[in-house]
Amino acid sequence: MQAIWNYLNLEYPDHDFNDVKQSTHEHELGWPYGDHAIRSQVSAAQADWNTVLGEQFSEKIHQSFKWINEL
Repeated sequence: MQAIWNYLNLEYPDHDFNDVKQSTHEHELGWPYGDHAIRSQVSAAQADWNTVLGEQFSEKIHQSFKWINEL
């Protein structure tokens, strides 16, 4: 994060990535993507390709683009 602030030539503010506060609360009726709730801690998302796409389709994509790892 500090590199971004440096690039923008701005002073680096204090960040606490283990205590993120949600400042907005909204719910858009009819919108299919949830209620915009955020997690209170910044962390990498776990890969869940099989859950989202299904195991069979995930494997097909993996096999089709396996060559990318060989570049």
